[in-house]
Amino acid sequence: MKVSETFYLTIILFIQDFTILSGAILFLITPQPGKQPYLELGIMLILSVLTEIASWTGVFAYHANMNLSPNIFSIVQLLLAILFYRRQVTWLHKNIVAACLLCAFLIFSLINLFFIQGPHTINSYTLSFSSFCLIIISMTYHFGYALQLPIESREKLPMYWINIATLLYHSTIFLMHFWIDYLVSVKQSNLITFWMIHAFLGIIYYSTLVYALTLIRKQHLPKLSPD
Repeated sequence: MKVSETFYLTIILFIQDFTILSGAILFLITPQPGKQPYLELGIMLILSVLTEIASWTGVFAYHANMNLSPNIFSIVQLLLAILFYRRQVTWLHKNIVAACLLCAFLIFSLINLFFIQGPHTINSYTLSFSSFCLIIISMTYHFGYALQLPIESREKLPMYWINIATLLYHSTIFLMHFWIDYLVSVKQSNLITFWMIHAFLGIIYYSTLVYALTLIRKQHLPKLSPD
């Protein structure tokens, strides 16, 4: 019996969702001092879990178009990322830069959501804009901070892995998002192969975040004193 592409896509998406859930659980069980510097990351993971639950419920229970949930999440994700990176840097005017970027992205994404691409289609313009912003932010952090540390030191830092995951993931999907409209409108594609690749990249991305969260939790677990 031939297994359909939809089956493979479903399996890959479930693996991705399990990885996201693992990250959210790791954040929740991390001691409070370890959570605070990574609060926005934890909120992003929790919201990602809730978005996936809403999407799966809508598709399987109601056979509904569930593009609205990920469209909203893509907006919130960048807002949280900007606030998260603002904590990690010591730029002189970081609050002004963050506020300007937040306002510009929020205005653009809401206009796109309600007046251009609409709430029930994939907001590829917003996704591309979001990925572009995250590429610039993560590259700035990488070359401005991470590379100044010795290799032995940086590999022990959770923020190093978080930033590497963000840079590599969004550098890849930034290119992919440009193809969505072409694949749908011109090629009449069902996007199954597209989303399989997207989900596979997501597994790598969230697995790296899980590793970073493991480092965070390990650093803040109570150390047992030898008898």
